[in-house]
Amino acid sequence: MAEVKNFLLERRKLISSPTTISDLKQEINNLKEDIHRLIEKNVTIEITLDNIESDETFMASALKEGKRKNMSWMSLEDVIPLLLGDPLKASSMLTYKLLHVGH
Repeated sequence: MAEVKNFLLERRKLISSPTTISDLKQEINNLKEDIHRLIEKNVTIEITLDNIESDETFMASALKEGKRKNMSWMSLEDVIPLLLGDPLKASSMLTYKLLHVGH
């Protein structure tokens, strides 16, 4: 009788193995998707940082030109004329302004 129970137990383990393997495959796929999302976020963060760094250079040159002494309090009407023709730069500068207000 013990031999039959051992046989049935071994058989159940074999039957459950494909489920375990498919579960592992699914977990691997989930991890790959997570890694891909993290890579995309990192790229987005790097692009945003590059835009902020270029905005700092832009703001420094604008200060040299005497456009404005306190760039952090510029209104939208003041920012847009300085950035004519470059909506991406305008967007990133406004983001920079929002991040640095109150600091």
